[in-house]
Amino acid sequence: MKKVLTYISLFVFGAALFSSCNLNESPKFNDKDAFVAFDKAAVSVKEEGKTVVIPVTLASLKGVATTISYEAIDGEGKNGAKNGVDYKLADETGTLTFSAEARTQYITINIIERDGVYTGDLKFSVKFKSTGDVVAGAESSCTVTIVDHDHPLSMLLGNYTMSGEDYWDGATEWDLSLVKDDSDDHMVWFFNICNYGSGWADYDTMFYGIVSDDKTTITIPLGQTSEYVYSNGKPITLLGFDGSNGYDTGTTTVTIDQSTGKVVLDFGNEYGFWAWIEGAGNLAIVNPGLKAVKK
Repeated sequence: MKKVLTYISLFVFGAALFSSCNLNESPKFNDKDAFVAFDKAAVSVKEEGKTVVIPVTLASLKGVATTISYEAIDGEGKNGAKNGVDYKLADETGTLTFSAEARTQYITINIIERDGVYTGDLKFSVKFKSTGDVVAGAESSCTVTIVDHDHPLSMLLGNYTMSGEDYWDGATEWDLSLVKDDSDDHMVWFFNICNYGSGWADYDTMFYGIVSDDKTTITIPLGQTSEYVYSNGKPITLLGFDGSNGYDTGTTTVTIDQSTGKVVLDFGNEYGFWAWIEGAGNLAIVNPGLKAVKK
């Protein structure tokens, strides 16, 4: 939408600029450059979200009356959503009509819930078939991601309250998140595993763990590095911390306990965690004995 408004503003400014010039004949401006575009190039919706609504805006000076048509395109491969199976256009005519009074219209798509069937996140796209009396803008298609709620690790994924002892500041609590991996349904990603702050390099600081087949443990490799690269070109490294030393090899095992009705992650008493950047210093150090309770 911001792109559309910027385009209109520049268009109007250009018109004013030319009209202020001392020319023999003032240029005449019309809507020959009017265009239609999706407000966003990509959106996502939960599988149980029922519908997704996609705004489409026609950018013009005075407002153009026109009708455009659109179509849904199935995604490819195993993660491709299929029309009639995973989604369905609410308006099968696939048309939108614009006017000076209605410059934004909406495409509504019904999401078909497949409860109990794990498909992974699925994608499809919506694109213009024809744009009537105007042209297509830069955002001429929109990719839709249907977020599957039947992930085999769904009971683990989400937000936790982590508690433990900071190496410098003593007992503390912080927020921990477990995020799924898009390609491996045995893998989870820990965000903010040792309390370096949710603002630090955003989600590039996640570290992974492998969940056992029986979903009772998570194995975290020590010495793994994050996607984030500091200004010196070095990534964040996750070490195991035994209370005095850091270890960059081996693994630590997290026990998954659901006996209380809540998911509790017990990180054990062998290792805490030490996050650091070579040549830059320590980000955070927490002692052994960490626990996390799902919110």
